[in-house]
Amino acid sequence: MSASGGLRSALLILGLILALSTVTLQ
Repeated sequence: MSASGGLRSALLILGLILALSTVTLQ
């Protein structure tokens, strides 16, 4: 239960959402 691990997963989820939103906007 490391804080960096949770932060990394959160960043990965954010990146996926951003990628999906950019693809749908185009």
